[in-house]
Amino acid sequence: MSKNLLALVFAVVIAFAVTAITGRSTNESMLFGKPAATNAAFRDGVYLGKLDARQGKDPHVSIGRWSRDEDRIAFTSGYQQSYTAADEMAEK
Repeated sequence: MSKNLLALVFAVVIAFAVTAITGRSTNESMLFGKPAATNAAFRDGVYLGKLDARQGKDPHVSIGRWSRDEDRIAFTSGYQQSYTAADEMAEK
């Protein structure tokens, strides 16, 4: 019985350690570091930023597309990153 309990405790400790190492899964923690590719607002910003840069348009971050502040931050981050990257690629 004590071997099973020890194995269970060990498994729980390992699970917590893995969770602590990989970080939280909230949108806020993913925005301040590396935004997750699964964030819809971020992906939307990436797409529109790339599209505007390729078409030679001036940057226009339309945050009104998203209602939550977290989504607006994600959209702006994705837009700026992709617009800058696409613009730099076009200059080369």
